[in-house]
Amino acid sequence: MVYDLDGDGKAEIACKTADGTVDGVGNVIGDRTKDWRNEQGRILDGPEFLTVFEGQTGKALATADYIPTREPVDGWGTPRRTDNRGNRSDRFLAAIAYLDGHLPSLLMCRGYYVRSVIAAWDFRDGKLTSRWVFDSKDGNNPYSAQGFHNLSIADVDEDGKDEVIYGAMAIDDDGKPLYTTGWGHGDAQHLGNLVPSRPGLEIFTIHENPPVNSPGAALRDARTGEALWQGAYGQDVGRGVGANIDGDNPGAELWYLGSGGLLNTKGERIGPMPSSVNFLIWWDGDLTRELLNGITIDKYRQGPIFTADGCVSINGTKSTPVLSADIFGDWREEVIFPTADHRSLRIYSTTIPTPHRLHTLMHDPQYRLSAAWQNVGYNQPPHTGFYIGEDLPPTPKPVIVTSGLPFDGDQLPKKEQVLQQLRRVNDYFMDKWPDAGKRIVTNKDRPANIWTRAVYYEGLMALYTIDENRRYYEYAVQWGNKHNWETAYQSVTRDADNQCCGQTYIDLYRIDKNPDYVRNIKDNVDRMVENERADDWNWIDAIQMAMPVFTKLGVTLEDTRYFDKMYELYSHAKYREGGNGLYNPEDKLWWRDKDFVPPHREPNGEDCYWSRGNGWVVAALVRVLEELPEADPHYAEYRQDLKDMLAALIPLQRQDGFWNVSLHDPNHFGGKETTGTALFAYGMAWALNKGLVDVDVYLPVITKAWNALAGEALHESGFLGYVQGTGKEPKDGQPVTYSSQPDFEDYGLGCFLLAGTEVYKLSESGSVAVYAEDSVSRYNTVRVDAAFSMPAIKVYNFPQSDFPITDFGAVNGRQTKNNDVN
Repeated sequence: MVYDLDGDGKAEIACKTADGTVDGVGNVIGDRTKDWRNEQGRILDGPEFLTVFEGQTGKALATADYIPTREPVDGWGTPRRTDNRGNRSDRFLAAIAYLDGHLPSLLMCRGYYVRSVIAAWDFRDGKLTSRWVFDSKDGNNPYSAQGFHNLSIADVDEDGKDEVIYGAMAIDDDGKPLYTTGWGHGDAQHLGNLVPSRPGLEIFTIHENPPVNSPGAALRDARTGEALWQGAYGQDVGRGVGANIDGDNPGAELWYLGSGGLLNTKGERIGPMPSSVNFLIWWDGDLTRELLNGITIDKYRQGPIFTADGCVSINGTKSTPVLSADIFGDWREEVIFPTADHRSLRIYSTTIPTPHRLHTLMHDPQYRLSAAWQNVGYNQPPHTGFYIGEDLPPTPKPVIVTSGLPFDGDQLPKKEQVLQQLRRVNDYFMDKWPDAGKRIVTNKDRPANIWTRAVYYEGLMALYTIDENRRYYEYAVQWGNKHNWETAYQSVTRDADNQCCGQTYIDLYRIDKNPDYVRNIKDNVDRMVENERADDWNWIDAIQMAMPVFTKLGVTLEDTRYFDKMYELYSHAKYREGGNGLYNPEDKLWWRDKDFVPPHREPNGEDCYWSRGNGWVVAALVRVLEELPEADPHYAEYRQDLKDMLAALIPLQRQDGFWNVSLHDPNHFGGKETTGTALFAYGMAWALNKGLVDVDVYLPVITKAWNALAGEALHESGFLGYVQGTGKEPKDGQPVTYSSQPDFEDYGLGCFLLAGTEVYKLSESGSVAVYAEDSVSRYNTVRVDAAFSMPAIKVYNFPQSDFPITDFGAVNGRQTKNNDVN
């Protein structure tokens, strides 16, 4: 398999290896002295490995023992039909599937005549780990003897995760059996929306030597295995196709060797037999598919419309291309053949104009994965997960995005795209919570002006500064009115969490000049200013929740007493809380509270620095420095603290752009986390916008972080994944995944909005490429409108030194003009 398995924007190569395998940089896998070939040239002994190679260099990145082993060699058939020469034990298939709905997994499969084993692997952070293994074991298992010479991958149960269609059976995303039809082994299967009048996907299969009461050809529901049509009972059917090739018939058509003509999905004959029972291709300008057989493309009922003169097909009597797929962005498909002398490859693309405007097919997850498995076993053509035809509106908008990095890896999105992402997140929340005063009910009932919601409104007011939508202002005012402009829980409080709402109250006061907005928060802060106590901020979250309130009041009321008291509280947290303060000047990071001051350690022996806790401090310093007069005696200290923290965070950033929940122990609940990442991106982008940090150092870090947030965490709906739930340390609020729902999601959205507003200010001319993205994550959005009438083809993003195409095969009927690709 060739695919971007780890989401770094570059493809890896994964394949079976053995003793003596040499990688692209000369390293030997296993024992270089061993040669396990027997007298017949077969390998029936010795270790078997699975290796992932770096796509750019061929360097072996990870190797594991291959699952399953071949043993016993004669255990892959039935007692009556088996062998000990590797015929059945060495039948392999492979595929890529999004088993968690977000990141690709590798599937390596062995056996299909009787015993079938499917092994799912993940390649993450340079490690190859087994995800699950399905094993039908023996002929008594109803899932045995159901495999085909090929397989398909699709989300057939619409849960956002892919299933494995292994011939006459289906395996769920977790490796557990979904269903088996019991119809047995076959040579071809076609999975897609073949019957658009009914929900879900369908599969057309043909079967080899079925029992007398079993079909040789059948159409079934892909989700349940329910038979929708069956025919050719007891017949050995060697070839069959299901696709839309006749525009006069709604939905797809079916045909197979022995069908006697073209059938509709009810099995009724509707036309003459097509000229071939093999491959398919979208080639001309209408929405029906053409027939591809050998080097010739036929139009049903019309005959040949293109022949690749000077080329040959591959796979002997199967007569298939090297590849057919929409590889250059127009929804019509290209086809690749070797030349007759086998010295070159040729890539052909149609030049026939079309009036139809569709997204590139590679942005359909099922189609993209079909292109990945197309060359496995007996090659089969790729299929989309939606119906394409004259009788229905075509193609839903794709819901995928690149791996998080712009195509060239070092650019931020354009301002307009950043703003669109921010609006999507905010619209999601406002639509979900139209009543700004509705109480929050989780494990208990809470008012809607607690700190989690207040952080969202911080983000909303930041968004309002770059997108002055009256609706945002009115929503914030409604929130204040619903809570009588009072602090959370009670009207008198020193608790920083309960004071956090005051940040937005003050921002709105500056717009409306209504003293009711700030009367209560001012009264609470005044009580603290007039009191000598300074130990209230004894956990670092408090610094973000309350410190900006003091700054905003001091600036708004032109009263430096607020600044002085703010520093008393801050310096206590920094220098005295827990003994010597919660800030470690050596690591330039903060312990969350006194419980985490050493001797407390993470499992790897390092200090415990919680990502979001440190993010709160970063955000607080940004929000204070944004308004505090530079003449304040402590301004320079705040600025240096921010710069020191940001510098300490750079080497801790993950390769994918996120930060782990534990900053110094990446294996302690390690993984992507949105809130800490967003707060760090917020601080870095603000500092860069203000000229406090080096653009050459910080811009790549910010770019990786924002593109990770927008490309990996942001759902099409506006929901944010990878948000750690509330707590105080890495283990809290777990698990943290793309689809996990935190106990409160409002603060995560607020952090994202804060980061995005600063990235918006930073973005000038960067753009995300819409062609040939390097890695796909399923459920975010890139809108791609390809060119549709193409008298010439522009080749995108192939380095001249690597792939020297200078005149790309313009094709019109038999007249071809090519430069061979050597």
